[in-house]
Amino acid sequence: MEVPLNFRNFTVSDMARVLAIDYGLKRTGLAVTDELQIFAFGLQTVATHDLERFLENLCC
Repeated sequence: MEVPLNFRNFTVSDMARVLAIDYGLKRTGLAVTDELQIFAFGLQTVATHDLERFLENLCC
């Protein structure tokens, strides 16, 4: 099934970045995509037991 695409009014700002979370028992890796969601770039590795506190400080 082919989906017609209309890129006439498309801008890069219409794309949201994606936060990727690689959850592990000891450490959790965080990465974010570029605006086109093509590449992911590593942000930081956080001890898993500190992850909730880290994300609270990051977002608020």
